[in-house]
Amino acid sequence: MIVRCCKICGKQFLSHPYRVRAGKAQFCSRKCSAIGNIHYPNPPKPISKSRLIQLYIHKKLTQRAVAHVIGCSQAHVWNHLKKYGIKSRTTAEVNRGRKSWNKGRKASKAEAERLRAMGFQKGQTPWNKGKPWSIATLEKIRAARRNQKIPEFKTKPELKLIEICKKNCLPLEYTGDGAFWIGGINPDFVNHREKLAVEVFGRVFHDPKYTFKKEIPFHQTENGRRRIFEKYDWKLIVFWDNELNSEDSEQIVLQRLKQREFPHQGI
Repeated sequence: MIVRCCKICGKQFLSHPYRVRAGKAQFCSRKCSAIGNIHYPNPPKPISKSRLIQLYIHKKLTQRAVAHVIGCSQAHVWNHLKKYGIKSRTTAEVNRGRKSWNKGRKASKAEAERLRAMGFQKGQTPWNKGKPWSIATLEKIRAARRNQKIPEFKTKPELKLIEICKKNCLPLEYTGDGAFWIGGINPDFVNHREKLAVEVFGRVFHDPKYTFKKEIPFHQTENGRRRIFEKYDWKLIVFWDNELNSEDSEQIVLQRLKQREFPHQGI
C-alpha cells in the first residue's frame, strides 16, 4: 500500500499501487471526492491515434502497460482503441509463444507418489465399482429428490388433459408438481385406487425419431417408464403431445382409457 495525501483536507490515507498508477487515489473519502471533482476537474486527456498505434501495435504493449505509460486507466485505453477501430488482442494472442510455469518441471518423488495414488492406472478397477449404496446414502438421495424443484407451470397438453378429465369426470389427480413419486419417477397423473399412472410425453424429449438429443435415457422412454412402474404393480398410459393437441384428442383419451378397463363416468 502507498501513503497518499488528500488534496482537499490534507489527511493521509493508504491506497493500492494500481489506483495510483491509474491516476486515482487523490481523495481520502467520498465527501472530499465530491468537493474535489467540482473544484479540481481532471478528465483524462485524449490519446492520439499515432501514439496508440506505436505503443499497442509496434511495441506490442498490453492495454494495462499502455495505460501505465500514458498515465490513465485501462478503460480509457480500451475506449480509444474502439474509437480508432484498432482491434484489441485476445488472451490467446497475448499468451502465444509464452511458456507455461510448469513446462519442463519435474515432480518430486513424494509428489509423484501422491499423484500416482490419487489417479487410476489403465486396467485398474475403481474402488466403488459394484459396491452397493448404504441405507444412509439412499436416504440422502430420497431427501434430495423430495427437495428437488419441480416446474410449477403446466404444459399445453397437460392443460388439455385436465380439461378432458373435468369434462368427463375422470378420477385422475394431477401430480406433475412433485406431489407423488414411484420408483424415483414423478408421474403427471395418477389414480391411487386403480394404481394407474398417466404420463404426457413430448416427442422432442421422449421419442427417438423427433428428439434433438443424441440418445434418450432408457428410463425416459415409454418402455423404460413402463418397466419401472411394473416393479411396483402400477399400470401406465402414455399420451403424446401431438395426440392431445389434435382436434379429436377427447376421443383418443376416452378410447384409450376404455381399452384399459378404467372405471369412470362417461364411458
